[in-house]
Amino acid sequence: MTNEERARKFLLLLDSRWPLNDKEKLVQELKDEFDQVTLEPNWEDREDEWTSRIAEAHPTRSGSHEDYACAMRMVGARHSKRALVDLVNWLLIRNR
Repeated sequence: MTNEERARKFLLLLDSRWPLNDKEKLVQELKDEFDQVTLEPNWEDREDEWTSRIAEAHPTRSGSHEDYACAMRMVGARHSKRALVDLVNWLLIRNR
């Protein structure tokens, strides 16, 4: 069932002209549908053109533990995606 179909069923449920026993059936259908919906976000990283180069720069491969510690401090100080994008942007501009 699509979100649009769920929304339409919900609006039907709010319609006071519907008989009570039909509403109870509709409520159960909606409950069954929402039990099947997973609301957990997908936290997996997507691979892109930089994935292999990033993996190669890991200190277990590059030996650059001090740089990695600095990167962890820089990222740890930022709590929003916007701030992380600003950090990466600054690094890209700085290294041109």
